[in-house]
Order: sequence, then structure tokens, then C-alpha cells
Amino acid sequence: MIWLKECPKCQGDLILDQDSYGKFKTCVQCGYLRDVVETAAGLTPTAIGSDAAMLAQLAAIPIAA
Repeated sequence: MIWLKECPKCQGDLILDQDSYGKFKTCVQCGYLRDVVETAAGLTPTAIGSDAAMLAQLAAIPIAA
């Protein structure tokens, strides 16, 4: 499956791929990755590994002065 111009990083093309950990979307141009899960409604991004979840984790890291 291909999603044209759907990459949030570079607006490149995403393809569906799979490895031993599960399915994921990856950008052909820049290599962006996003895990996906299969539901009855179709493929959806997971909350774990999403950009928002990662930014929240990074914001929680204290900055050493």
C-alpha cells in the first residue's frame, strides 16, 4: 500500500512494510517510520511511538544547567 505525499516530515511517499516487530509505514524519500496496528477499521498509527508521545517524553527530561 502506498500513501502519496503523506510523510509529515518531508511530504514524501509512505509505504507499508513489515518486520519481526510488526507493521509500519516508512517514507521512501527520508526514511521516516511510524508503527501501525491493524484494526477492524483499517490501519491506524499507534499512540506509542507517535510524534506527540515522543515530544511529551522529551519535554519531561530535565535539562542540566
